[in-house]
Amino acid sequence: MRDFRRTVYTFLLFLSIGFIASGCQPERTVDLENLPSGVRFNGELGEKFSYDESKQLLKSKGDLTVTDRDALYALSEDSLYRESVRRLFEWNQAEELATKGFLTVSQDQKITPLIDSLAVAFNQYYPFGVIETRVSDSDDGAAQRLMDGEVRLAFMSRMLTEKEMDYFKEKQVVIAQHLIARDAVCLVTHPSNPIDVMKIPDAQAALSGKITNWKELGGEDKPIRLVINQEALGVLKVVQDSLLGEGQVVTEPEVLENAMAFRRSMKDDPTALGITSRRFAYWALHSKLEDRDTTEFKGLKLLADSTNAEPIGPYIYFIYKDFYPITYDVYAVYDRYQDLANGLAAFAMVEGHPVFKNQGLMPMQVKVRVNP
Repeated sequence: MRDFRRTVYTFLLFLSIGFIASGCQPERTVDLENLPSGVRFNGELGEKFSYDESKQLLKSKGDLTVTDRDALYALSEDSLYRESVRRLFEWNQAEELATKGFLTVSQDQKITPLIDSLAVAFNQYYPFGVIETRVSDSDDGAAQRLMDGEVRLAFMSRMLTEKEMDYFKEKQVVIAQHLIARDAVCLVTHPSNPIDVMKIPDAQAALSGKITNWKELGGEDKPIRLVINQEALGVLKVVQDSLLGEGQVVTEPEVLENAMAFRRSMKDDPTALGITSRRFAYWALHSKLEDRDTTEFKGLKLLADSTNAEPIGPYIYFIYKDFYPITYDVYAVYDRYQDLANGLAAFAMVEGHPVFKNQGLMPMQVKVRVNP
């Protein structure tokens, strides 16, 4: 019996070696409508790559190396072809680790500078990891890119919907979603403005255009000039969803070209009411009064219209506890079986915290559960 088993094991071993030697490796595919004219897979490339014209698929055998990718790139400058090559390579890298390889991520426009900074910090820690970021106009766009396989990780200010999760389950993709940071939308005014606290109904009225003069809020008889910096435009949807009631719409503010122009305008104009992300106002919102810089503008506290309510400002404690009413969370959403995507998400939850703090955001702690 023992000799029979040994014979069977030996047969299977030689059979597997024979399959490997004959090129029986896992086949990978990616959509490609047309193979560019003149592209031919000859020699060693022909042993590993092919194109199925009837199914419109670019195909490869086994995992790919950087050399493979570059050799395919050299065959054509066609953008659609190169995008397919990139996807084929990125999803099947031979040498990928949690801190090494190439990773494409997508993010909502309002958090693009934050994610760019996170990618730079990751590459400084782990120089063999290359992160490419792709901006989407909205969380829906970031999620769609993840669903389409264009990216392997999406940073979003919401979790996936039930419908989106069902899509990944149908594709047998196991998705992880982790809360990594929280941002606040700040209302700011000129330092000389006598108003420090704004009741939430008044804030709603001022932002929706029902109140247009500071006098109606207890200030001077001057028109309210609503402004926002270009980089913070995405927070208007947060204001719409978190602060304004059904049927109310944010009055279109004057859009200033960047954060520097926003700061200058706030400093020079006592009538301005600014809307911005905490990332562009954190120095005026320091937890310690002695370290708070309000030479350009000051942050407003919001007061709920209820008995015994206390004014709540966009300060770290209130943001972390979710007491401040205009916040949004940043999630890392990714396929948990993709090594480098796991590595970047883990970095965001630990080593990346200084990046969030330096940009005025609140890093969120990961909850650790111990199984009994």
